[in-house]
Amino acid sequence: MKVKNFKSTTYEKTVAYLLTGVLFFTSLVSLILLNLTNTYAAEETNLEADIYVNLSDFTMTVDGNTNEIKTYTLEDYDTFLEDYNNNNLADIYITEFLFDGVSTVYKMSLSDDLTAIEDNDLIEANVININTVANIEFSGTAKKTTIAVNTNDKEGDINLMLNNVTLTSKNTLPAIFAYNKDTSYDAAKVTIYSMAGTTNTITGGRLKKVSLMDKDNLDSYASYSSNYTNSDLSAYYGIYSASDIENVLFATETADSEGISEGDPLYYYKYAGAISSDIALYFAGSGSLSITSTKNEGIETKGDIYFEGGEGDYTITAYDDCINASSNGSLISISVNSLVCDCAIEYETNDNGETVAASDAEGDGIDSNGSIYIYNGLIITKGCEQSQDSGLDSNSGIYINGGTVCSTGNMLDAISEESSQVYLTLTFSQKVEAGTSIVITDDNENVVMAYTTDRAYQSIVLSSSDLALDTSYHLYKGGELEGTIFNGYYTSVSSYITGTMQQYTSTSSNSFAAGMPNREETIGGMPVNTDSTNEIPTRETLIEETPTGEVPTGEMPTGEKPTGEVTTGEMPTGEVPTGEMSNLDFGQSANEITTQQAGSTDFVITSSSHSFSGISDAVLVTVADSETTDLAADEDDMDSTEETTSETSKEATAGTLVDSSEVAADTDDVETGDNAQIITYIVIIAFSLVLIISMFSINVLFKKLDKE
Repeated sequence: MKVKNFKSTTYEKTVAYLLTGVLFFTSLVSLILLNLTNTYAAEETNLEADIYVNLSDFTMTVDGNTNEIKTYTLEDYDTFLEDYNNNNLADIYITEFLFDGVSTVYKMSLSDDLTAIEDNDLIEANVININTVANIEFSGTAKKTTIAVNTNDKEGDINLMLNNVTLTSKNTLPAIFAYNKDTSYDAAKVTIYSMAGTTNTITGGRLKKVSLMDKDNLDSYASYSSNYTNSDLSAYYGIYSASDIENVLFATETADSEGISEGDPLYYYKYAGAISSDIALYFAGSGSLSITSTKNEGIETKGDIYFEGGEGDYTITAYDDCINASSNGSLISISVNSLVCDCAIEYETNDNGETVAASDAEGDGIDSNGSIYIYNGLIITKGCEQSQDSGLDSNSGIYINGGTVCSTGNMLDAISEESSQVYLTLTFSQKVEAGTSIVITDDNENVVMAYTTDRAYQSIVLSSSDLALDTSYHLYKGGELEGTIFNGYYTSVSSYITGTMQQYTSTSSNSFAAGMPNREETIGGMPVNTDSTNEIPTRETLIEETPTGEVPTGEMPTGEKPTGEVTTGEMPTGEVPTGEMSNLDFGQSANEITTQQAGSTDFVITSSSHSFSGISDAVLVTVADSETTDLAADEDDMDSTEETTSETSKEATAGTLVDSSEVAADTDDVETGDNAQIITYIVIIAFSLVLIISMFSINVLFKKLDKE
């Protein structure tokens, strides 16, 4: 078909190009938005709720029908027992008491005077009991309320979907806990899921140790408590028979008979965290979850703990361990967007009426009696300031395989050399004070990692994909930082006026050998995980035997400064000096007095050297060049030498201004996932190519029509 008398004008061509560009740009934006929407929708679709629970009014909705949740009061206890024994309990029901499968639960005192049971209090609270396998979406606000999940004999996924939930329990109970008499039970999987775009807050207490003395065998127990008679024990413990103990729905623990002291039970159960579980516990979803413990630990399980999906933002504050997998061989696996573990600082009033830090405070940031695996996310974990605890504590190895890690404490547990990502451990001769910045720079003085602490600490573990083996770094303390900060960690740095350069006195591949003592429970050697694949092992594959050999003994290197004063001076002007930082040259001739660092200031990470100890302020000392030894006899020349050295010291210690657009850190972990970015880039490139081809085709078409 020919088009006669057609002649395109520049105006027509421009309009055509613009319309084409707008069309494709609109399509591109729509596709990206649709992709993001589908990403969030996939979460909702994959976890479509079966039951909706409103915590604000204790109603639940199933198949569009909303009703109040059935509630058993204390007066209804006999009716509850009948329904329980006849298996007539609803999928979700509320009790105004905690039931352990045998009896209502009391706050049991374990004092040496064997306080009688009538002096103890019945635990009264709104307990929302989950008795089914389902996707359950929670919303709203509730106080003095606990969500208790019964996993005994359940098979399948139990997903607790949090949709802008604010939940606070009584101090005597966790806010959420999953229970099972068998800690190795794996037929049921419990996941706490923070829904996309939501902010959720969980505040909980703990259930202290509840004793279970077998009242049919009090004679054997009385032998462990010679000061008390059977009647004493019966008054205190006489609730359960031997068969009763077998019917308890919670995981019971057995005390070591040789370690039993006055008042200790032989059997007991307890839940130490604001969120607790007898079995493995999973966390997922892209929303945010804040967990606060009012009494003890943040998250505590007797099984494994998994943070899945590489998304979600978690903040955990506790007065003991923030995360604790308490059973031997259990593991903690972390793949998140961000995770902050903050052991709260406890205070007490001394004899003078002054408020001081509590002497008995303790707590690790993340504590596993098995292994810890870190795969993704910005991980900031802070051990208790007042105790010999650490940010990362593991009995069977800590593996850093990705993400950005910043962990502080007063102890160091070894990071496995099988970790796939480079790491660095630093131990200071004196505690780093609260408010102090620690900055790592490369040889060009570009900031690689920077952190400002909110508490004092002795050691820090740092890991990032931007750290490299066989590379020299410099360490500074203090200075002036400007940039974007997230819980003390700088995700980007716009400028840095350097502080005091640091030096170290010893280095090794093992954190223990680097001058930091090991914690009490691992003295004698650290259990080794022989899994060379560096994948998450099962509990069965963990080696629990302790290897032979003793942990190196001796005092931590002090790293004392050489004598002599260091002058401060003003910040020098001009370019940042190049070359090795340990031999800064400020224009002196070969025959002039030079300065050298006392100790090493080049922190070189190698496959056999990750840990540096005895870290202190680098001190410049004066040494004479071989050609200037005779200067000591000349008083005038010596005065000149002292002036030169003083000016050199001023320039070296005052610091220089370092400009950097971004700190070399895994900021992608904090803002978005790598996979999502790659998909978006591919879509943009593809549409750009289509747009170019389309415009080229339109141009060819116009030329053809012009000819015809």
